[in-house]
Amino acid sequence: MNKKLMGTVGLPVGLLFVTAVLSGQKSPQCQPVMPSPGQVSCEIAMDCEGLPHVLCEGEWECATGVCLFQCDGEIPDPAGDQCWENGDCPYGLFCALPDGCATGDECVEPGGCESYPGYGACKGDVDCPKGYHCDPCGCPEGAQCFACIPNCLPNMDCSFDDDCPNGQACEVTDDCGPPPGCKPGDVCPPVCWPYGFCVEQGPPPCKKTGCSGQLCAAVDIMTTCEWLPHYSCFQEFGICGNNGPGGGCAWELSDDLVQCLADSGG
Repeated sequence: MNKKLMGTVGLPVGLLFVTAVLSGQKSPQCQPVMPSPGQVSCEIAMDCEGLPHVLCEGEWECATGVCLFQCDGEIPDPAGDQCWENGDCPYGLFCALPDGCATGDECVEPGGCESYPGYGACKGDVDCPKGYHCDPCGCPEGAQCFACIPNCLPNMDCSFDDDCPNGQACEVTDDCGPPPGCKPGDVCPPVCWPYGFCVEQGPPPCKKTGCSGQLCAAVDIMTTCEWLPHYSCFQEFGICGNNGPGGGCAWELSDDLVQCLADSGG
């Protein structure tokens, strides 16, 4: 029974072989398996010794011509300030892995817990300077952040100037905005509370002040109410604005004002 079956199956195979030879075609040849990118070829396991491998105890094998590391157990726990991932580090630190390691599974040695350059770790808003808040996962603009680390970031919205960093002022856009403490994405009932955005603070608005209008300042200034001849120059030719150093308030020293002050002895 078996011989008959083999003969029956072998006949077409023989015919195919003869046909292939007669037609000039070559029979298929065995080709060596090429290693995939990132793999190292080998003949025996010893060819693989010294190569980087996953973080576990084990040994190398030469399987189908490429190096393969077989783990005998789990990745060991880090010791001291060593780490395999960010969760192994204390609050406010991240796991800095050795050069060339994207994840712990690709490293031979553990990394160390470090503070991210430029980060000011915080636990609450009270740890941050004026106009900043503590973001639990703050990444400064333009930085390459590898971990979710609390960091002080500048406020974007505000109700008063004190809510903004130094050099910025609160530009109120709505007198009835969300209440203080309402975070982006929260559904908060509107209340009559000033709401706006922190913007770069420009030069202060200036105005004539003093009892006789002889001063140029950003705020009202009380003076004695005497009259001197050169005060008339400020009334006639004085232009009050941001004409002082750094954009401070001062009179514009026009030719007419300078000449008038000279003539009046001011």
